[in-house]
Amino acid sequence: MKNKRGIQKACLLAFLASIFTFYNYEAIGQVSANETQSREYHINKSVTDKGIAFTIHDVVKNGNELTLKYEIQSKTAVVPKAESNTSAPISRQFVYIEDPDVYINGKLLNWYGETSYKEVGKNQYRGTIRIRPAQNETILPESFDLKVNTDVLLEQEGQWTIKHKF
Repeated sequence: MKNKRGIQKACLLAFLASIFTFYNYEAIGQVSANETQSREYHINKSVTDKGIAFTIHDVVKNGNELTLKYEIQSKTAVVPKAESNTSAPISRQFVYIEDPDVYINGKLLNWYGETSYKEVGKNQYRGTIRIRPAQNETILPESFDLKVNTDVLLEQEGQWTIKHKF
């Protein structure tokens, strides 16, 4: 009788394990596919236009997300446009960098994310841009060409483009 109960328990456990494996196979595969290591690249690439230098120091790739660590430095003080006209109220936050165009292997990336920055010296700002491809967008490959382009820094129009091969 004891032996029969042991066999029944073993069969029940095997049955439950097979059901769990069957229904969760896809979820388990997704978890293991998304488990990636964060990798940081020190690129220190810079471009200057209109006396404003834009530098990307580091790029962190974490799965399908990129974080750009950047610096903006101006030779002269830049006053927000709303402050330059004393009769106009400051209606929005001073923009250090507008959302840049990001290209992966030559294709414009539809992305969302956030930017953060702080003043670290006279006319010098450091920040991060967190880039997440939009749903149904390109999966970031292990090796890729990155191009970051913006035409507004410190509310000044110009052309700043940085390219790097990973």
